[in-house]
Order: sequence, then structure tokens, then C-alpha cells
Amino acid sequence: MLGALVAPHVAAKVDREDVAAMIDAALSKRPSTRVEGVRGDGSSVKVEGQHKAFPAVVRALGAGVHVFMVGPAGSGKTTLAEKAAESLGKSFRAMSVGPQSTQYHLLGYQDAQGRYVSTAFREAYELGGVFLLDEVDAGSASVLTVINSALANGACEFPDGRVKRHADFLCICAANTYGLGADRVYVGRQQLDG
Repeated sequence: MLGALVAPHVAAKVDREDVAAMIDAALSKRPSTRVEGVRGDGSSVKVEGQHKAFPAVVRALGAGVHVFMVGPAGSGKTTLAEKAAESLGKSFRAMSVGPQSTQYHLLGYQDAQGRYVSTAFREAYELGGVFLLDEVDAGSASVLTVINSALANGACEFPDGRVKRHADFLCICAANTYGLGADRVYVGRQQLDG
């Protein structure tokens, strides 16, 4: 009964087309990110409409610097990493980690017949490319120690032997927190070593 009394006074003032037009107008005023660059092989690349951090990430990766990105879920970290690899002409591999992830998810293992079973990390590390370790602040310390060792030492011990890091290997770590541990929004996050 209350709804019937109020309904005549709350009639819709905008329809679906009006809302779509307002969204289009707002988006047309939004500055778009445009990146132009030259790859190592001399070819040029133009990328438009990317995340606002895209130019900084591409510059860092282009300079051979590994990247740590922090942002809330759905903020575009994974897409940014993939598009950055694409713009640099590098292959892209990714892995999400969680509390149950182990070093073997990164390093691989030898099966019962003694055959080495590889991983996306191994392929990028050995052959070159961009590797995204997603949700890094949800990972266990053993996973993060492997990453730290592989990045800091220039070589990594895999189950089938020592592998030198490829000159074109770059790592991006993506997290939801700044490594200080759980907060009210991300309760399953770990503290990260400095």
C-alpha cells in the first residue's frame, strides 16, 4: 500500500538510452593512455587505452627491471601485465599462488619414472618472456623464497639441474596488499619479507 502511494512521486526521469548517452559522454572526456615505443628488434609498437600505470610498467620492464604491482581485485593488474608483455614483443605466462602453493608449482618436479615435469615459470625463466606471479601476497613463504632466489641470483636450481636466467626473462608480482599482512578486506594475505 505504501508503494502505491509513493510510486506517482518517484517516476523515472531517465531511460536506458539516456544513461548510455551519459556514460558515452563521460568516457569520451576521460584521457586515454597512449604508448609508443621501439622494441629491441627495431619494430615499433603503439598501444592505446591502457591502464594509467601502463607506461611506467612498460618502461620498467623495457629497462630490465622486475615489477611489483599492488591494487584491489579487479583493478587490471593481470591485463596490464599481459598487455605490457605484448607491447614488448615477449611471451606471457602467469600463475596465481595461494596458501597451498608449493615451490614445486614453480620449479616443477621429477615423476616416478625420473622425467622432469616443467612449469610455466621454468619455461619463461629459461626461454625468456614475462612471467606474472599473481596474488603473491597470498602465497606461502616457500614460494616467495624460490622467486627471490631465482631473481637475485641469475640462476635457479630446478629438480633436473641448475638453469641460468634468460636475458629476456622478466617477472611481475601482483598483490592486493603492500605486504604488511591481512587487513579488513584481504584477510588471507601474508606478510612479505622486505
